[in-house]
Amino acid sequence: MENLFETIVSDVTQNKKVISLAKKLALKCSLKSGKDLENLKDLCFWLYIYDRKEKARLACEIADNVPFENDFNIWTWVEVITALHIRILREQNKIDKIEAYRPRLMISYEGEAKLLCRILNGSLLYDDKIKVYEDEGDEKRANAWRFLQVGQLCIMRELGGSETYPIETLDKEIERLKSILSAI
Repeated sequence: MENLFETIVSDVTQNKKVISLAKKLALKCSLKSGKDLENLKDLCFWLYIYDRKEKARLACEIADNVPFENDFNIWTWVEVITALHIRILREQNKIDKIEAYRPRLMISYEGEAKLLCRILNGSLLYDDKIKVYEDEGDEKRANAWRFLQVGQLCIMRELGGSETYPIETLDKEIERLKSILSAI
C-alpha cells in the first residue's frame, strides 16, 4: 500500500493536492479510520479527474476489503470509492470485473427502496450549493462542492440512474465537472 502512495507522489509531481494526500496516506492509512478513508476517496477522485485512471483504480482497490458493518462514518467513503472503481473498470472495458463490485455498492440499500429512489432522483446532489457560490463568484467553494458532486453522480450512475437522471445525463455531467475540476 505504501509503495502505491510513494509511486503516486513520484508519478504525479505536478499536483499539490495529489502529492499531499498521497504523502498523508503513505504515513497512515487505516481502513478503520473515517478520515483516512475520506483522504483515500479524495486521492482516488483527484487521480481520476487528472486522468490517472490506472493509479486511481489501484488506489480504489485498497478499500476492497473493508466490510460493511453499518458504520456510515466508514462506509460513506467506501461506497463512493466503490462507485468510482466500477466507473473506471467500465471505462477500461473490464466489464467482467464490474459485476463483482455491484453487490458491494448495493449492500447499504438492501430493504431501503425509498432511500435508493431518493438518491437516484438526486436528493444528495449539491446543485443549490454550487449555484450559490457561482453567483457569489466564489469559484474555490463552488469547486469544492463540484468535487463532492462528482462522487454522488458516480454513485447514481453506477446504481443505474433514474428517469430524472438517466445514465447518459449522469455521464455527461460527470465529464463536465471533471473538465472544470481538472483545470484547477
